[in-house]
Amino acid sequence: MIATIGGIALAAAFARNRFLGMLDRTEVWRHRAGTVLEVGGSVLVLVFGLWMVLKSLSTKELPGGGGGGFGSGGGLGRGMG
Repeated sequence: MIATIGGIALAAAFARNRFLGMLDRTEVWRHRAGTVLEVGGSVLVLVFGLWMVLKSLSTKELPGGGGGGFGSGGGLGRGMG
């Protein structure tokens, strides 16, 4: 068990330089990918919001007050009185 922990610590120490070198070489790519993901996520949130607004404007009101929730004449309260 001690040998395993020591081996992992040695491997981490030797791999550190390679890992830092890789991070240095890919800095520009990682920055661009982060920017694309950030802007893409923002655009998707806006599109989803607009879609929800347009969907709510285009739905017609249901008979009995619409919605089908509590107290609207339909849904869960039907037949209980």
